[in-house]
This record gives sequence, C-alpha cells and structure tokens, in this order.
Amino acid sequence: MIENYTPMVNIENRDKRIWSKYNESLVKRAVMLIDTDVFEKWNRYLEIENNGKIGRPYEYPIEFFEFLMRIRALWDVPFRVLESFVRILSKITGKFRPLTYVA
Repeated sequence: MIENYTPMVNIENRDKRIWSKYNESLVKRAVMLIDTDVFEKWNRYLEIENNGKIGRPYEYPIEFFEFLMRIRALWDVPFRVLESFVRILSKITGKFRPLTYVA
C-alpha cells in the first residue's frame, strides 16, 4: 500500500508566480521607496528652502526627512535605530552632521 502512495496535489492552489519577475518587482519597489535623489540634490534643496528665510538657515532639506520617514514606515524602524542609520549616512555622504533623537 505504501509503495503505491502518491500525495494529492491541489492544482488550483499551486503558486502561479513567475519568480524572476516577482523578485525583480520587489527590488524595484525598494528602489522607488528609497529614492536617494535627496543626497544628489541636497545643496539645491537647501538653497530653495533657505531662499528669503530670516534667521538661522535650515541644515536639512524637507526631502531628507521624507526619505527617513519612508524608511521608518517601510521597515518599522525605531527612532534610535534610525538615528544610527543617519550617523552612518552622515559619514558616507559627508553632507550633513548627524541628527540626534533629542535634538
């Protein structure tokens, strides 16, 4: 009896994804969500935001905070972990001084 045993396969529930396309779509989704243009256009963004501003100029463009917000929302990153991520980005890019959670 065991020799003739064949497991039942439910064809309707079989995964019909084309894995190569699915994997590529996941990679592209991350690229869209984590757009790094903010680092390339950092000075331009600051120039626009500080144009006509009275008082101390902004050091970080709004787009940078939007970038961090997307990372936090996408991976549910706690603020302190996000702070260490910003410190690493600061070292890599050299464009800004690191933010602190309390500042």
